[in-house]
Amino acid sequence: MLAHYGPSKAAVIEMSHSVARIGATRGLSSNTVMPGLILTDMWLRTIKELRRRDAALAGVSDADVFDSFVAQMVPMGRAQTPGDIAEMVAFLLSDKARNVTGQTIAVDGGAVMT
Repeated sequence: MLAHYGPSKAAVIEMSHSVARIGATRGLSSNTVMPGLILTDMWLRTIKELRRRDAALAGVSDADVFDSFVAQMVPMGRAQTPGDIAEMVAFLLSDKARNVTGQTIAVDGGAVMT
């Protein structure tokens, strides 16, 4: 269902690495933030497709289907919020991150541990 999703995200990460290398000599940084599981329109479309393929999901709410994915995929056991991502972006824009560049930072409750 998401054959295009992974390659497009990889391209963004690699572009950020290139920008970081070029920008570093000019005092600029470039980082990538990878959000975890946030109940977005994309997830709602995914749940709709899963429901079409699996009749057992017919009576299950979107939130409950999403929560079951979170329980399976996120070691910390909770979904992420737009605010979680904003906090990381705010950090990266602050002077506290002045030596951070070329990094990919997952804000995902441990779903993807690199």
